[in-house]
Amino acid sequence: MAIRACQRFAGYVERAMGLLSNAATVILLVLCWAGLAKLRDPAPLGAAMLSLGWRMPRSGVRTLGVVEILLAVLGATFTPPVILGVVAAIHLGFVALNGKMMASNTASSCGCFGARKAAPSWVSIVINLFSAGILATAATIRIEPLRLDDAASWVQMTLVLLLAWMTVALHTSGSDLAASMRSLRSRQDWANPVPIAARGR
Repeated sequence: MAIRACQRFAGYVERAMGLLSNAATVILLVLCWAGLAKLRDPAPLGAAMLSLGWRMPRSGVRTLGVVEILLAVLGATFTPPVILGVVAAIHLGFVALNGKMMASNTASSCGCFGARKAAPSWVSIVINLFSAGILATAATIRIEPLRLDDAASWVQMTLVLLLAWMTVALHTSGSDLAASMRSLRSRQDWANPVPIAARGR
């Protein structure tokens, strides 16, 4: 009985480690995607920085893109705790940057994914906070990288790539969706105003 319970617990731990490794790989692929976008089109991030009063030349944006790609590739290939921790800290920086842009209300896009990036919103902040937590946990536990040894591992990698694409779609379209929902709500409030007497109740 005790041996079976230990084996079952070990199986649960192995599955949890696999899920954590998959989640970390998704986040690193998204970072790589963002780095490639900066190399292809550095202007949006430069404009976003300028809206905050910070000048970032195209060469600086492209250098940042190269750094993101290198960190993503090294992190996904070898999963060293130091790099995972650094990328987690970078995501916290993204949270602070998005928050500052939302507070200033001057940037139409944070430029993280080039021209496709929507306006800064809570969607990006939540995604980046979640990503930082996953990577910090992965760095602490020391996960193993994904191995493409058999057909099942290739199917797993395909799902990881699909999740990475969906995360990028959330980053680039989720903010627009949130803005559309707020606009729709404000229109409904305007069409159906609440009487002042009713508001005080």
